[in-house]
Amino acid sequence: MTTVKSRQAPMGDEQTPMDSPERTWRSELSQRIFDLLSVGEPDSVEFQEGLAALVEEHGDEVFTELLYLLSHLRFEPGEARDHWQGIAEHRDRMATAMRSAVDLRVAMVSYLVDTHDLLESPAMIELQSLENARNFAFRDSLTGLYNFRFYREFLPREIWRADQYNSPLSLIVADIDNFKSFNDRHGHDEGNVALARIAVLLEESLRKVDVAIRYGGEEFVLILPSTPKTGAQVVAERAARAVAQAEMHRGERLTLSMGLATYPADAENERDLLRHADGAMYLAKAKGKDQIELYGNDRRSYSRVRAALNGEYRPMSMEAYSMETTNLGGGGLCFNSDRDMPPGSLVDVDLLISETEGNIHLAGRVVDTRKIAADRFEISVKIVEIGAQDRWQLALYLRQLSTPTEKPED
Repeated sequence: MTTVKSRQAPMGDEQTPMDSPERTWRSELSQRIFDLLSVGEPDSVEFQEGLAALVEEHGDEVFTELLYLLSHLRFEPGEARDHWQGIAEHRDRMATAMRSAVDLRVAMVSYLVDTHDLLESPAMIELQSLENARNFAFRDSLTGLYNFRFYREFLPREIWRADQYNSPLSLIVADIDNFKSFNDRHGHDEGNVALARIAVLLEESLRKVDVAIRYGGEEFVLILPSTPKTGAQVVAERAARAVAQAEMHRGERLTLSMGLATYPADAENERDLLRHADGAMYLAKAKGKDQIELYGNDRRSYSRVRAALNGEYRPMSMEAYSMETTNLGGGGLCFNSDRDMPPGSLVDVDLLISETEGNIHLAGRVVDTRKIAADRFEISVKIVEIGAQDRWQLALYLRQLSTPTEKPED
């Protein structure tokens, strides 16, 4: 296995076998790249055509995942693209000097070791064997779920992805209620059976992209990428219900206390996200167990910042009206208007970020209207559609602002 000298982005969703019959947490992009490597040599026409199609769909992130699979080095997307091009050019130079064809993987090792000094002690290993061994190291032997070691590498990577794509990330901490007394009554063997049974129920309650982790003892962590808090609450309720309805030893049932927090609304980093979800879980226990507690009892998925942006809004099939926002977040905005708009109304919104950066266009749905003065209303809008470029521009603008409001987002 290769030894990494430097790493430009957190490791994440690459530690699992690709063709396992069990549910995999690998992202769709990584899965497709792995499949492409499995059916075609990296320098084949088939591979190059497939790679071009993936780049057209996903951009330079493809090169990040590709180089990680081939070298266990991770680079930012733009840097990965430059390295991939550099490897191809290095291969051509090698072939000219040797007057013979050079395998792209051989050129890659030469490029990374001799030209850029990015690898220490490179070793030859079959890709599937590497993936299988890596997966074994990240699995809990009792439950089959991913373990704490996996959690430490996966969550920072998902936080990084959430920042890149301006999407919420929810985390659930679940603890089995009264598990010690269950163990004392029935013995540790029956306790282990119950742990394994609950692990299966948790996985069955998740979507394909979600991840269940045995954090330690009778505590589990569920990581839900690209999931707002309201959606994560639905998942938590489904998992809690499945466990509560399952019979364990001699018809006895167990329940879960669960705490839920969402990035970026509830935390600035992965450590605080876990701490807040864990605190919410203990509050659920204090309230009587067998329930779900949202951190701060707040349903926000994005934090809000004060922002005064000029723009226009257009109720569907109507003329445009000028507006100025009062606050703005990744999932919605508020603005004042002299026109009342009933909840459920659809609006098109154009926000002027700056004279140089131009407008951001989005479609939204009115979720609340509040009269604040005579002929003056505060309109709260949830974003329901926004293009990728506009979402990225909005995320960049929001990161420049730092004063949060106390108004929650619906």
